[in-house]
Amino acid sequence: MPHRYPRSKRISDLMKEEISLIIHNELKDPRISGIITTTKVELSQDLSLAKVFLSILDTEERKKEIFQTLAKSKGFIKKLLSTRIEIRKLPDIRFEEDKSLDYQGRIEELLHRKGENQ
Repeated sequence: MPHRYPRSKRISDLMKEEISLIIHNELKDPRISGIITTTKVELSQDLSLAKVFLSILDTEERKKEIFQTLAKSKGFIKKLLSTRIEIRKLPDIRFEEDKSLDYQGRIEELLHRKGENQ
């Protein structure tokens, strides 16, 4: 039975769900705290790299610390993923900040200001 969407999409969706669970339930590092949302996972065409986009509601200094801690925890996260996702070779993981929420907030702020000026 054919699938409705490509294999890379299925893998990225599964990785997004599992990484979110791992960050919130498995990582015991106190530096990883606050509101952390896994917004999307983008896979390279050859499935060798997964860019994991996170939205973190905190100060810039805390965001930087959280991303550094996650980068150091990458091996542990990959080990857990390998037991949960059946794939021949798990992609390397790179954590990146999802700035789309900041961008969206800025647009809403500009629209609100424009509405006040009219």
